[in-house]
Amino acid sequence: MLYRSNILALVGGGSTPAFQTNKVLMWDDNQQKCIGEMSFKAPVKAVRLRKEKIVVVLEHKVYVYKFSDMKLIE
Repeated sequence: MLYRSNILALVGGGSTPAFQTNKVLMWDDNQQKCIGEMSFKAPVKAVRLRKEKIVVVLEHKVYVYKFSDMKLIE
């Protein structure tokens, strides 16, 4: 969750995941819809949200995206 906002990052996991483990879904709980999706070749290990950035951690890589337009920074 991004601070006290209505934005959540969802990743599948567990024994019967509701979402794929290699995708990050950005969910706006206020609008009750997905506002963005990022797909990767490997399973997502962690996601961190900041005011300006989204950080996605995979097994051997870390991706940093701009929050405003979800474009890759690094």
